Amino acid sequence: AGGGLDFEDTNDAATASGLDCGASFNVAADTNFLSFLVANFETLDSNCYLSDSNQETFTQHSTIITTFKTVDDGGVNLNHSATYSIATGEKVLIMIHRTAEDTGTLKCYKNGLVHDPSSAAPGTFDIRNVGSKNDTSKFFDGIIYDIGIVSGALATDENRRRITDYLLSKHGIARLAND
Repeated sequence: AGGGLDFEDTNDAATASGLDCGASFNVAADTNFLSFLVANFETLDSNCYLSDSNQETFTQHSTIITTFKTVDDGGVNLNHSATYSIATGEKVLIMIHRTAEDTGTLKCYKNGLVHDPSSAAPGTFDIRNVGSKNDTSKFFDGIIYDIGIVSGALATDENRRRITDYLLSKHGIARLAND
């Protein structure tokens, strides 16, 4: 449960940390997906943890706003202030789950607690970078312990619960709620 990759935001693309995976991972429009991130944020100021060379991003903008952007839908801000916040120095599990295919219903979770009301973003996106927006900005500042995306038929509520249980147990993170 230790380890992880320590990303540093130096505000300079030449020296900031980030990984370019070379090839893109694509999730088609109207396709269910589940993204997960176990991280400890050193700062909470526009930390992009997954992106492509376009505008597709998964970003933790602040203690209360998580943003997901696709090519087709622009950005969806998931303001979870009424449900939970995220603190610097706190190891957390953040999940974004898109279901209902054609409507693209999005829900955001912290340590198993769902933020509802949900939002919608049914559009297509590609992922190529870890820890930055397009290798050029919004560099992640903190430690990423686990990160991934499940798409298609495997992106179910049951698999989300299983992944949540596994990652919370693996990293010793307290569950905030059961669903």
